Amino acid sequence: MDDFAARLQTEGDVFGEQLAAINVQTLPTQQRATHRHPELVEGPPSSSRPNGHGAIIAAAVEILSDGKTHSAEEIWRIAHERGLLKGKGAIQSFYGALEAYIERRQIAGRRPIFIKTIDHKFRINEPADLWPDSVTPASGTSSPDVEAIITRLHATASTKAATEFEVATCDAFSALGFLATHVGGKAAPDGYADAPLGSEGYRVMIECKSGASEGASDVYEAAKFKDAYRGQYCFLLNAEPVSNQSATFAESKNHGVSLWTIDDLALALRENLSPEEVKPAFAPGIIAGDVLPDILWIRDHGEAKRVRIVANIIRRVGWITQCAAAQAGPPSDAPILTEDAAMLVVDQKLAARGCHVNCTREEVRLAFAWLTDPTVGIAMWTADKTGIVICRRDIKEQNR
Repeated sequence: MDDFAARLQTEGDVFGEQLAAINVQTLPTQQRATHRHPELVEGPPSSSRPNGHGAIIAAAVEILSDGKTHSAEEIWRIAHERGLLKGKGAIQSFYGALEAYIERRQIAGRRPIFIKTIDHKFRINEPADLWPDSVTPASGTSSPDVEAIITRLHATASTKAATEFEVATCDAFSALGFLATHVGGKAAPDGYADAPLGSEGYRVMIECKSGASEGASDVYEAAKFKDAYRGQYCFLLNAEPVSNQSATFAESKNHGVSLWTIDDLALALRENLSPEEVKPAFAPGIIAGDVLPDILWIRDHGEAKRVRIVANIIRRVGWITQCAAAQAGPPSDAPILTEDAAMLVVDQKLAARGCHVNCTREEVRLAFAWLTDPTVGIAMWTADKTGIVICRRDIKEQNR
């Protein structure tokens, strides 16, 4: 970036012809919002009512997923620019739909996906992310095998295919990295799954309710075999939404059962959540649909993102500094890239990008450890271990 302006002046736009030959491309932004929040999915918009409730909320979630605060007017404008909404409509109605969604979720005792701030703007219901956008999101991608399991879950979720539904659920746990065992039958759990995390491992008792759920009475079944099978968590998968939600939620807290839907399990599979990542969604009394977005937010906006950004700044600035030092004098006069120097550089670059945040020493240490890892090979420690030296100018895409 430092010599880009000069290069553009001398070389011109070398990609101009290629860009002119490429048609306009669009990203599947609407799919991402509904993929991570299945409850927002609705049928295709009709000509008489193009922007239904689900489309409006899904558009807002997609835009607010950047972690920033936006006014209703900004969300409305960006949604139309991206083609997430059809027609114009009244901004007042749009604002009212956002407020009504928040109110409905709160009345139902559910956590809204986004909230309204004190200045009447909106942001995603997660800790604020003041850092710049990451180069590469950390989210996983689904495989054809995962899609086949999801198809089986939906296909077997009927009263006539209870055993097949249980087996498909166990296969879903196996795809997430668990060691799943199907049991089934009378006076026995439907199955259990062990997280192979060494000393941090845990066992989840599996209970599947195909067809229409009986609600609160099913919760006890999910916890009944916990002690006998030495389980730590109890998982209840409902094929259909329960009729008496408030009573079911209360019973799940009493018996320490996490409540899941097929869409929740499909989300975990498509995002390739690990047994360690998905563990909070099994906590007693948890509604998985309220926790899974938190897990994905941490993955995309948490410590891993910050360390990636810190490492990229250190690598880029370190290389430029070393090149300048090589032209200015002998190696003995070159500055040493220590932890303190790296912290100052990172904070300076973040401030220059308008990000009012500071990196931590621990984040710099984690970045140093990754850059100097022999399997990465971007940097190496100095002989006295007081700092690092950047060894390679570019970072391979798979290492970002």
